[in-house]
Amino acid sequence: MVRTLLIIALVIAVIAVVVNDGGRYSSKRYDLSAVTERVADEVASSARGNTRDEAAALAETLAQSSDVHVYQYDQNDQGVQVWTEITVPGTWVLGPFMAWRAGKPLDTPLVVRDYAAAVYR
Repeated sequence: MVRTLLIIALVIAVIAVVVNDGGRYSSKRYDLSAVTERVADEVASSARGNTRDEAAALAETLAQSSDVHVYQYDQNDQGVQVWTEITVPGTWVLGPFMAWRAGKPLDTPLVVRDYAAAVYR
């Protein structure tokens, strides 16, 4: 009887971790993807006349409104490229595990990254 209860508790704990960590990760991943695409499109619409530094500053400003950080930006004759990242707070296992794998403190938040490119308009 005790063994059965422990197995049930373990299964419930695993399900709770998967739901919490998976839900937080997938939600932030989806949000980041949408913001990255929007930033790339908006910068591509107005970056042709701007310097690279002005366009990069615009990309960062647009992303900051959604708590997203542009960690790299590039533009060439065809269009713009934007690399973004966002933290995923509140994960119980995934964040500490990834921090442990990277050799960082266990309270280091999980970071999700994305990339988008857009042609000038």
